[in-house]
Amino acid sequence: MKIILLQDVKNLGKKYDIKEVSDGYARNFLLPKKLAEIATACVIKELNLRGETLKNKKSELDKALEKTAEELKNKEFNFYVEAEGEKTFGSVQKDNIKNEVEKFLHFLPEDLKRQIIGKIKIKLEKPLKTLGAHSVSVKLPNNIEFKIAVTVNRIAL
Repeated sequence: MKIILLQDVKNLGKKYDIKEVSDGYARNFLLPKKLAEIATACVIKELNLRGETLKNKKSELDKALEKTAEELKNKEFNFYVEAEGEKTFGSVQKDNIKNEVEKFLHFLPEDLKRQIIGKIKIKLEKPLKTLGAHSVSVKLPNNIEFKIAVTVNRIAL
């Protein structure tokens, strides 16, 4: 029996793969657990259309990621901490930087923004406790990695 997998199945295949399996395996295991559905011509055609749509969305996401990386590289992020002399009474954490980066993504359409926001990674060994300019690594989905300029400024006491 020809089936289309609806989920990854160990030792059989990945989601949306079309496989030939025994009738008993399909009827008694895969179909009742909704791991697969019977591969009719209509379902295969729908799967092909869905695949094209996914490819288009992926290319949109790739373009949005490249645009985001370019925009972020050219932006300087400023943070303010209380300081007296060179001694700071606070620090800039990964989360602070991530929140500012996420706020900056206003130029993206909402659906793409939602896909990107949860996957932004900030690489910071330890919180920024010194005043001045710092370079911080940012990693976006699809292994797009770059550095952004972060400046820690003083708020006078």
